[in-house]
Amino acid sequence: MLVYLLLFVNAVALVVALRLFQRCSVLNQERSMLIDERNTMVDFLREIGAAFAEAVSIDDLLTIVLHTARCATDAEAGAIYITSNKGDEMTAHVIEGLFPPLVDIHSNTERKWTSKQKYIHEIVKSYPIKPGQGVLGKVLEDGQPCIIENDEDNPHPLIPRFASEFLKLDNIVVVPLKVKNKIYGVMAVVNKRQKKEFESKDLSILESLGEQAVIALLNFKLSTELAEKKQVEWEMRVAEDIQRLLLPQELPQIPGFELAAMNKPVRTVGGDYYDIVKLDHERYAIIVADVSGKGVPGAITIAIFRSLFRNYALKFQSPAKVLVEINNWLYGEIKEDMFITALYAVLYPKERRLVWSRAGHEPVLFYSKRENATHVFSGMGIMMGMTFGSEFDSFIEENELIIGPEDVIMLYTDGLVEIKDEHGHEFGRENVCGVIRETAHCNAGTILAQMSQKVINFSSTSNFQDDITMVVLKKKHSVE
Repeated sequence: MLVYLLLFVNAVALVVALRLFQRCSVLNQERSMLIDERNTMVDFLREIGAAFAEAVSIDDLLTIVLHTARCATDAEAGAIYITSNKGDEMTAHVIEGLFPPLVDIHSNTERKWTSKQKYIHEIVKSYPIKPGQGVLGKVLEDGQPCIIENDEDNPHPLIPRFASEFLKLDNIVVVPLKVKNKIYGVMAVVNKRQKKEFESKDLSILESLGEQAVIALLNFKLSTELAEKKQVEWEMRVAEDIQRLLLPQELPQIPGFELAAMNKPVRTVGGDYYDIVKLDHERYAIIVADVSGKGVPGAITIAIFRSLFRNYALKFQSPAKVLVEINNWLYGEIKEDMFITALYAVLYPKERRLVWSRAGHEPVLFYSKRENATHVFSGMGIMMGMTFGSEFDSFIEENELIIGPEDVIMLYTDGLVEIKDEHGHEFGRENVCGVIRETAHCNAGTILAQMSQKVINFSSTSNFQDDITMVVLKKKHSVE
């Protein structure tokens, strides 16, 4: 009897020992998980700190987050999606590995796809995801993380199917990027290596990374916005002072003609420029130009252009020659990504003659009272600062027209014709011609005012998408 009792006690002790061993094993695993997660977060925060010190871009910051997430979860690919300002959709900002498009692609071109990551990345980035759309949209909508194991024979309803083997999705972890209850996007990793399954440890690490990433992103955006705001405020003050000195303070009185002009920058300082100068008792110079740059660089470029124009306009009688000489000086002196379009006209009031040349600028609009029609006169010409010598000179030609009583001429920048309504439709040159024809009986100032009002009515706003400059020249019925 004693022997049986001893055997029972030993058996119980063995069971208890096994359970204690199992518990210790579980605790060791949990401890190991916590250590791994701690080490991951320490390394991540160290990289984030270094990134802030180097003042990297937001995409560079997100790349660090995603790379850490992939390494920590041993995933083959991953992506971070960020919501738009309105929050009605999100797009992929950074991608690593062969991350498949996780929405239905309404195209029959999949068979033409290659396994090149760059090409797949472009496809993924070109498809924004709305709340509730697919697995990523679901996490964006409800803010709840998820792990999905996708069975090829019985695929998950939120995972699209692709014929291509390299787009096959075995499993996925998705976590929201959120602070409190506001969601800024999602982070996802797919296909754990060696055909393994994602575990709760992976989800926990991803959530921790997501939380830290959002805080880092918000701090990054805030510090960047504050720095940019200070820089922009300073630039705007300098550029505004420069531009105020560049535009004509008052227009010259041209015998037998009415003259009106306006310049409306989309910001405090724009890239448009116009000038009207009396060259001598027989000639008046009228120029409209558009510089690609804004702010201080644009204002300085306009200042240089104005100085060159006023110098060469007095030196050379030919408008084409003036533009050629200006381009000769500008080429190689302004930034490579900047250029200038310009239309320069010389008015001979006594002869009622206008001679002009155009460098890639909008054409001259001419309303003929006799024909009651508005004509578009283009003429050859390419933008300035892009090329040099014969490549530029051979394209610049001179044009001429005779102005009759009550005829109207308008010079303008592309902001006038490219302004859009709420549906994205442009105002267009035909509308501009129509307004000129309708208001041609009015004086130059009224024509200008009516054009401005028509544009405001069309776009439903006075805050235009681009700078607008207009110069209206009208021949009086009789010379005073």
